[in-house]
Amino acid sequence: AKPVFWTQRGSLMLDARQATALGHGQMVQLGEGPAIDFVNIVDQTGRSLGLATLDAEGVLRSRRLFRWAIAG
Repeated sequence: AKPVFWTQRGSLMLDARQATALGHGQMVQLGEGPAIDFVNIVDQTGRSLGLATLDAEGVLRSRRLFRWAIAG
């Protein structure tokens, strides 16, 4: 599992592969840590993709994504 990268503003940064997978409705496996009900997820440029849930096993699931974050 890839380590979780937090921005200075408390958002979770995803790489391009992770962002694409989440946009396709797939779960993304990250490193284990505390569970978080809602976390802002951003791409590598810092643009917000939407909100996700992170469980204690490090599984990230999308909750609400902006239109540009959803793969068409």
